[in-house]
Amino acid sequence: ASIASAPSNRSVVSAATSTGGASAASGGSGARRPKRSRRPATRIDRLEQRMALRRDPGWASARRLPDHVEAEADAVSTVEQHQLLVQAALPPYLEEHPRVRRRFLDVDEVAPAEEGTAAHKKASSRWWKRRTALARLSYNLIKADHRFFNVPFVYRRHESRPTRVFLAWATLVLIFWAEAVAALYVSPYRLCEGLKSEHNCLEAKAPTGLFTSRGQCEWHENRDSSCRREPCDKCRDRDPSASQETLENSWEAFICVLVALPCVLLFEYVWLTWVRAPVREKDRFWATRDGSWLAAATASEDPADDSEDVRAVAAAGAHLLENLGQVVKRDAAVVGADLSDALRVPQPERVASAAALADWYAVLASVPCARLVLRRRREIEDALDESEDPARRQHLEFLRRDLDRDWHCDRAPRNFVRRVTTQLSAAILLAARYEEKFKQHGSALQRSAAIYQLLLVQFLDKPTERGVYRRCMDMDFERDLDEPIKPVSLRAKVVACFVAAFLIVGPIAFLLFFGRNMTKSEQWDWWKVAMFAIALIVFVVEPLRILFLNFVLPKVLLPKIKHYSDPAQIPMPYRTRLPVFAVDLVDPAHVVETFDGLGLPPPRRLRESGGVFLPRISGGAD
Repeated sequence: ASIASAPSNRSVVSAATSTGGASAASGGSGARRPKRSRRPATRIDRLEQRMALRRDPGWASARRLPDHVEAEADAVSTVEQHQLLVQAALPPYLEEHPRVRRRFLDVDEVAPAEEGTAAHKKASSRWWKRRTALARLSYNLIKADHRFFNVPFVYRRHESRPTRVFLAWATLVLIFWAEAVAALYVSPYRLCEGLKSEHNCLEAKAPTGLFTSRGQCEWHENRDSSCRREPCDKCRDRDPSASQETLENSWEAFICVLVALPCVLLFEYVWLTWVRAPVREKDRFWATRDGSWLAAATASEDPADDSEDVRAVAAAGAHLLENLGQVVKRDAAVVGADLSDALRVPQPERVASAAALADWYAVLASVPCARLVLRRRREIEDALDESEDPARRQHLEFLRRDLDRDWHCDRAPRNFVRRVTTQLSAAILLAARYEEKFKQHGSALQRSAAIYQLLLVQFLDKPTERGVYRRCMDMDFERDLDEPIKPVSLRAKVVACFVAAFLIVGPIAFLLFFGRNMTKSEQWDWWKVAMFAIALIVFVVEPLRILFLNFVLPKVLLPKIKHYSDPAQIPMPYRTRLPVFAVDLVDPAHVVETFDGLGLPPPRRLRESGGVFLPRISGGAD
């Protein structure tokens, strides 16, 4: 059934998502509605709904295609689906940014929908959604990433609400402790009570705080009725003015925020990374009869012990050496092809980390990769010598500057080789991240969007840009995949439990000692400032943190993303193949299978970048 004949757009989407691309007629009024999941819709869920609409057979019949476009209706749909995958690979803020969206093909302008159809209603509702896209994105991000608001609004399969409630309670305890520390700093405790002479009392000044030049104490010769307990000292704290009290409270709340935030981040990291993580299999001494708890507690932390991240790095490094012609795979065995340079690098007996293994593979591949980079530069030099066209020479100069900026070809040999090794190590780690997190997990849509992320990383040459984009990739991964926590060693878990207990029990004991030595009026003043600090953190600091990470930080990528828009369609300007980027280190058969599962041809860039594989779906339609 076509989209035009469907009773509503919601029935089309629900039918497509519940049956995996079935017709909209199966989601009609007679069909049973699928059970609603408790998990909120993620970007991948919304992408699945939009892709299902484009894959529907009635997509072309619901639009007024021009005569020269009707024969290419499938091609227009394919382009739109590829654009949806590229937008899913972008950070959420850049996906909704107007200047980025203008770089993509507007299908509603090329092929407007027929009036009265579901496609026309979808296009008309898209106008106001684009106007309010950033506001809706801000609301969804604050609801999902806020430490307090995500408890009632977000369901997470591997992080239950009781766990998040405990984290929120621990955050409040640390805020109260930080407020007590700030109160002692701004108003030193019992400074005036120990002074017995009038001269010393009037000359006393606060050693810390905001008003260090102001007299801290005042002398009371006659004992007043406000003294309820002995001994009643004549030297007492001076009551500040209204303006001074406001400034002191504000300064105290600001210091509380500065002290509380690092402690909260440290406790959250320790709790989520080690305390809540399960113990790895070989350390579970209680599960085996001959196990020893002492041996399990002192077991080696060597990640080369068949861990997932090391296996992923090994797979990406093997693809790198194979692409460069350094090794040849024959019946699951690896035979050397040209290892005269590789033999000079000794294989490490014990891998200190996955990053160390990536550096080892990068050193092995640095010399052949440097040769290919120099061949590309020689291509540009030869083209410059042969060309007399000023415009063509300008374009060639741009390519040479771009190549020198990426690989440092114009610098000293030592710096050039160091840059090549750094680039290869970064590519191996990114490919290993895909190998570990996406290859065996998630749907074809998640894997294809992750492949487009690797394509986008190829054009981010600055370390800051790659770091920001990697941060955005990790945040999207945590929201969408919701995977369980990795197992840790028993020793790390025990140490983390002691650290977490110290971070909670210590502040509680300090608060009890601090509160016992305060009068009721002092406790009330401290309570008001503590509530102000909590409101400042909950309603100001946390939203600003979320908006900074998701709105301000991705702006670093805006010039590159706006310039390249869809990097998968950029042709390769060199004859020399250089299959050393992150996307080239993923198993090519897996890439073809992923896009075949969506009924789409692989992106053009993958077919041209290294010539590593030939797609089973080829043609000029994409």
